[in-house]
Amino acid sequence: MSTLAFIAWTVLSLELPVAASPAGPTPIVGGEVAQTCEWPSAVALTKYNTEYCSGTLIHPNVVLTAAHCIHPDSGWGLPEWIVFGEDIAEPQLSIGVADCGMHPLYDHYAPLHSPEDAHDLAYCVLDQPVTSVTPTPPIMGCEVDQLTPGATVHIVGFGADEIVPVGDGFELFGTGTKRFTTQVLEEIDDQDQLFLLGMNASACSGDSGGPAFLQLADGSWRVLSAAARIHPDAPEDPPWCLYGVVHTGIWDEMQWFEAATGFDLTPCHDTDGTWTPGPECQDFPLDPLAPANWTDSCAAQPLSGPSLSCAAAETDSDGDTDTDTDTDTDSSTDTETSTSTDGTSSTTDGGSTTTMGAESTTTGESTTTTADPSTSSSTTSDTTTTGNVDTTTLEPTGDAPTGAAATTGPVTTGDAEESSDAGSDGATTGQAQGDEGCGCRSTGTGGAWLFGVVLALGRRRRRA
Repeated sequence: MSTLAFIAWTVLSLELPVAASPAGPTPIVGGEVAQTCEWPSAVALTKYNTEYCSGTLIHPNVVLTAAHCIHPDSGWGLPEWIVFGEDIAEPQLSIGVADCGMHPLYDHYAPLHSPEDAHDLAYCVLDQPVTSVTPTPPIMGCEVDQLTPGATVHIVGFGADEIVPVGDGFELFGTGTKRFTTQVLEEIDDQDQLFLLGMNASACSGDSGGPAFLQLADGSWRVLSAAARIHPDAPEDPPWCLYGVVHTGIWDEMQWFEAATGFDLTPCHDTDGTWTPGPECQDFPLDPLAPANWTDSCAAQPLSGPSLSCAAAETDSDGDTDTDTDTDTDSSTDTETSTSTDGTSSTTDGGSTTTMGAESTTTGESTTTTADPSTSSSTTSDTTTTGNVDTTTLEPTGDAPTGAAATTGPVTTGDAEESSDAGSDGATTGQAQGDEGCGCRSTGTGGAWLFGVVLALGRRRRRA
């Protein structure tokens, strides 16, 4: 199929309001163009040499994306290539796809914001492992506690950055180039959907399936989610894509992800979030914006040592249990024993013995054994005094900055949606589709002005 025929097949993928044509192009994302090796784990999904969705390398064999990106009725289906780099026109690495799968609870035809619509998650297993690019692991366990309202996250995608309304449709420009910006977390609902506020920069067509990243208190980065749709409170008037975006959180879906892909995607946790670090619980990105080069697959960017992100939360060294027993005998031998869960200490009048560990010193009739560096003991001829110092390790706290975030929940009106999955070689012209469409979707305050980019042969249908 020729590029022109492919573009002619395409209708608008991101449902956007129809408005009077402005004097010139309207900037959409308003973010920054990624420089060499910035956010190397963020990838593009391509077909027919066209970017149509974004994703994240979360394991050498696995890419995270959105379910609507690969749904057959979206018109795109499985990607041909997963592309690494900053521009699909100059890919640094292109990897084929062995298989992809959608979350089993995702319903492509369900009403927006319904429980069935909320599971907009998918994976693609690569046809060969990518061992040269450092993956960004999913956030899990106690790490999620750092994801609080007001937190700043970074979103990355290969979507459009310009839109020109034309009659009842519009043209999109700039797809295929990696860009990023920050968002403020407004709230997480009971379906693990993240409502992110941009206000002056956000996601748009082609950013569907792309990541939201959070830097933990220990300095390492995690991926939180996949981009699903434009924020429901986006205004009717352009520029629509600057307001915010909704992402689908992944931390409660790891049991399915790992069973479906066959890979351990959470090397520091069990699928239920329990802290169980294995040998792969290390080498996580510390600075995905650090200068680097693709000649060594961005290896100059620093990586973490063994992760301790949830170690303190799983270990409570304050749980001491002390038991004192006094025993007097007629033989004039007094024995006092003190036992603590921090160690084992015993003192006996006369021949005095104190046990705390492995090393042993003897003075006069007293023997002191200690291995705990936080334990000190002093011994005189017939008396041993042992002081055991308890240490408490506090759970790490998030370093997320606070910002002006709305306190109200998402507003759901209408029965239309916005999609962020669209791409073309240059520009895509779309026509209004009413309440049909798919992709990074949104409702708004009016239903008639929404439309979405799908192939004409696979428009999304609605239930009554």
